[in-house]
Amino acid sequence: MRKALSLALCAVMLLCGCCAGAEEEAAALRCGDYEYALREDGTAEITAYRGEGGEAAVPAELEGHPVSAVGRFAFFGRDGLTAVKIPGSVKEIGWGAFANCQDLAAVELEDGVAVIGKQAFQACPRLTAVTIPGSVKQIGDSAFSLCSSLSSAVLEPGVPAVGKSMFSYCTALSSVTLPEGLRFIEEGAFCSCESLTSLVLPDSVTVIGPYAFAECVNLASVTMPERMTDIGSWAFSYCRSLSAITVPQGIAVIRDHTFYACESLKTIDLPDTVTIIRPFAFLCCYDLSLFVPPSVVVFGDYAFDGRDADPAIIVVRGSRADRYFAQSSYTVSIAVVDEAPAGRRDR
Repeated sequence: MRKALSLALCAVMLLCGCCAGAEEEAAALRCGDYEYALREDGTAEITAYRGEGGEAAVPAELEGHPVSAVGRFAFFGRDGLTAVKIPGSVKEIGWGAFANCQDLAAVELEDGVAVIGKQAFQACPRLTAVTIPGSVKQIGDSAFSLCSSLSSAVLEPGVPAVGKSMFSYCTALSSVTLPEGLRFIEEGAFCSCESLTSLVLPDSVTVIGPYAFAECVNLASVTMPERMTDIGSWAFSYCRSLSAITVPQGIAVIRDHTFYACESLKTIDLPDTVTIIRPFAFLCCYDLSLFVPPSVVVFGDYAFDGRDADPAIIVVRGSRADRYFAQSSYTVSIAVVDEAPAGRRDR
């Protein structure tokens, strides 16, 4: 349901944008394969591509005007376009600029590009690899989403974040290289990347957004840095191959549905910085055996399941968790111990 709704909304956004762009093309200037408009600073913005396809190299200038931007939907849906090279003199790639290019298999972004607009390369089904240069500081929503053949993504040092839904539904994505200095994995960044099996996040990452890895059904291993401060709701939901995870020391709240329906999850190490576990956090984690540290003082409804684990929940005698579960209606197995189990991380 969520996937169908997402695709429908994307289609509407692209259609609306194309219609608006068509009105603007009437005043465009023409030079070779390109139509363009002049910006206030005298630079050129490419508004449309009229070439025959094949391999295209975006020009550094048109009729003496430096090209600073590829405008929105400029190459949208161009059949026959197989490769594109964008020079570093181009600072901005606009909304949907190369979206829905069915034959586009290779993209080269030179260092100097600063902005990749929303849906810029969305739904390019033959694109297999992409490298984002460190000069890129802003990435719009769904920039490479729905690129079904994209198997490799490299973000070079300097890129600050994996953008919102940036690689969502890139079902072939199996190799991801993230740089030190990257701080944010934004909402839905890798949602439904079904071929992603493992990922090590750089030590600089502080936030994983909601739905960031949701429905990564083959993700079996993820390593998060200790300095992290937040993991969003639904972040790892439906990660059915995830069997063990260590929550970083900086996390204070396990948000709702964070690990929902992680059916293979058997162990999770919660640090004693965690004070709140929100509703449905571990629901439908049937095999999970979880030690709840004494630091946890707030428990959301239906946060746990573990129906097939024995014990499902381990608490320290006299702790808030001990009192909570003694009064709750949970039917799972609960063990009360005098001290934290051996083998937990040093605090």
